[in-house]
Amino acid sequence: MARPVDPPVTVRLPITVRLPITVRLPITARRPIMVRPMDPPTVGRRPITVRPMDPPTVGRHPITGHPTGRPVATAPTARSIPTGPSIRSIRRRPRLPRISDRSWRAAFAALLLAFLLPVTAGATSPEASLQFENGKQAVAAQDYAAALDAFEAAAAAGITGPVVHFNIGVSAYRVGQWSRATAAFREAARTPAMAALAHYNLGLVALAEHKEEQAAKWFAQVQRETSDERLQSLATEQLARLPQPAERNWYAYGSVAAGYDDNVALVANGDVLGVSDTDDAFTEVQLAVTAPLTGPWRFDGDVVLLDYQDLDSFDQLNINAGARYRLPLGDWNSEAGVQLAYSTLDGEGFQNKAVLILQTTRSLTQEWRLRVRYRFHDINGLDGFDGLDGARHELAVRGTWRRGRWDVTVQYRYDTTDYREEDLSFDRHQLLVYAQRDLNEYWNAEAGLSFDRSRYDVADNSSEDRAEIALGLSRSFGERWRAVMRYAYADNQAELPEFDYGRNRIQASVEANW
Repeated sequence: MARPVDPPVTVRLPITVRLPITVRLPITARRPIMVRPMDPPTVGRRPITVRPMDPPTVGRHPITGHPTGRPVATAPTARSIPTGPSIRSIRRRPRLPRISDRSWRAAFAALLLAFLLPVTAGATSPEASLQFENGKQAVAAQDYAAALDAFEAAAAAGITGPVVHFNIGVSAYRVGQWSRATAAFREAARTPAMAALAHYNLGLVALAEHKEEQAAKWFAQVQRETSDERLQSLATEQLARLPQPAERNWYAYGSVAAGYDDNVALVANGDVLGVSDTDDAFTEVQLAVTAPLTGPWRFDGDVVLLDYQDLDSFDQLNINAGARYRLPLGDWNSEAGVQLAYSTLDGEGFQNKAVLILQTTRSLTQEWRLRVRYRFHDINGLDGFDGLDGARHELAVRGTWRRGRWDVTVQYRYDTTDYREEDLSFDRHQLLVYAQRDLNEYWNAEAGLSFDRSRYDVADNSSEDRAEIALGLSRSFGERWRAVMRYAYADNQAELPEFDYGRNRIQASVEANW
């Protein structure tokens, strides 16, 4: 079948090329998610549905390794946040163990205060109030199956707010209904005032289900989001008692994407090499892997394939492989590495690159992490692209801030590139801000803004200012899979009219981590 004729492309050189798109590796280590409140709390301090127990003896048994603990059943304003029986007790007999007098006094005081407060901040039906009262009485009698039925009936009769869901969660936990407890605690976590406590209990539910990795994520979430010293201490103790996960020796990432670009442009590390003024659909496949070699050495490799439906001259393949050496230096975690890259354009050889990488990272505070990176590129143009022979130096400083549902990155980068073709040589300053937020357990939103200012060595080319905004929404399916929708708009303002353009790009992808 005859290949369609490509439209003309305006370029600085007599080439119609771009470097392959840099691999966009996914966000790793997704943290437990706290969702935005749907409505404000409509209750004050409410009945505590489970009596507080002795000081925490939860986590992992030091000999058997079985997870221990149960949901905290204290209202968010209570000073004492107790823990529960071991999972061994729950598995053999779901009954309360004998508790200390001190714990009983604290529980009695909290229960008494809660029972004296109104059920809701507004009017409720007599049936709802009656069912909620029945639930309190069932808790007092330690009949948690009846308590669960009563609190469920109270919610169905019209009682709203986080506490009724919290009480449902605790009651469901006590009768071993893990999925129901999880759903109720997640609903309670929609209210910020109860989020940390609900997340802690979600960690205990995960322990009961022998999902230690998931439990660790919930407890780590609690550490980040609460200022309550008692709750922080409990979360820290839980994490300390969990077995340390075995260090993964290798990681892999893959994605398949399809999208639409309304103005296909060839951009090499921010340098606009060609503008087609033509729209086209595309598909993109990415695969990346990192694995140990020997000692502190690791292997990194990735492959990116970009295929346009009609503009075959823009089809690209990029293959990278390299090794890096880890060198911890006190509080700094440093690495030195080398990378070799080969790329094609429309099936023909385009570039070879050898890259030297030096970088170091360290934690500044519990929330801030700093990274400084230098990269040197030795670039060799192939098959008639020798105008791109040259060298590039990059220096980047990145700060990452993480708290609760937020993950924010700010980066400044300076590039200086000398090509054999002087028209393409430039100095560039780039400022980038990227943020992502977990909306709930499954959904995540991301947004990025970058601005590049380039100054070319040849006066005729003068300067370019390029701004790009990107938005994304993803939905995870388990620990490995997620679906992502991304949109990006780029505005390149250049003194040369042929390089002054705007561009919209949208794509949907399926991504996986191993």
